[in-house]
Amino acid sequence: MIAWGFQTAVGEITLVTFTTLAPSSVMALMVMSGILLFAHLSNEERMRINTFMIIPLVLSMIGLVASATHLGNPDNALYVFTGVGRSPLSNEVFSAVVFLAFSGIYWLYSFSENPNLPFQKVWLTCIIISGAGFITGIAFAYSESTIVSWYSAYVPVNLWLNALVGGPTLALLSFQVARYDRIRGLLGKVLCAISGVAIILNTISFALQDSTLPSMENSFTTAAELVPYYGVGVGAFAILGLCSLTIWGRLVWGKGRRQGIVPGIVANILVFTGIFVMRFLFYMMHMTTGVGI
Repeated sequence: MIAWGFQTAVGEITLVTFTTLAPSSVMALMVMSGILLFAHLSNEERMRINTFMIIPLVLSMIGLVASATHLGNPDNALYVFTGVGRSPLSNEVFSAVVFLAFSGIYWLYSFSENPNLPFQKVWLTCIIISGAGFITGIAFAYSESTIVSWYSAYVPVNLWLNALVGGPTLALLSFQVARYDRIRGLLGKVLCAISGVAIILNTISFALQDSTLPSMENSFTTAAELVPYYGVGVGAFAILGLCSLTIWGRLVWGKGRRQGIVPGIVANILVFTGIFVMRFLFYMMHMTTGVGI
């Protein structure tokens, strides 16, 4: 059964990539938008942060492009939009397009010679609202009663917590590249705290979900048999996340000269690897009702 589950996850690797990258990238853009909206920034700081919003924006677009390959034929995307309001998948795609439109247009407009700040703030508010909608759209895209192993409250909760685990750390890296030194103060500590609490809650939620897998079954197998090492994955997720936070903690609380970006990149690779592991295991547990998997 484990071979079957592994084959299923490999076949859905583009969606594994999408659900690993997109929620955290969207959350990072929401964090950066919040700082641009509410913090007192010099013109130079605002310009640098606007510029390096491209980091999470590109990652979210990579995730979306990866997911689009799952449609097989690009023409199928047109049919997806006809189901907005009644299909979880259509809602997810629509919310993605709206969010990326707001984010991309804002980023391009920020390079105007004399950008209008009030207009930018309205646009930043739209990014935050549409970002929350996008993450929610992804979280509930799997709410199909015929897939018994996915039709669970843990699924949307875990995905939102994934966003809160990886989003703050990616925002920290983007701020660091933008040379926004206030991450070495309260802002950095708050972002580390959010990610840390999310790691703990996410680990608990994953563990609780693991306890339900033996009771999820069809005529052929149980979800637990498809992912017998789910608990190991949960442990790996927690360890990788805490290692990432340890690195960020030294950068945020550290004294003396400014650190380079390499530790921050390593920290984000660690946290995204942990999320990727759990998303891969999630697709391994795909199991429908009836006699099929």
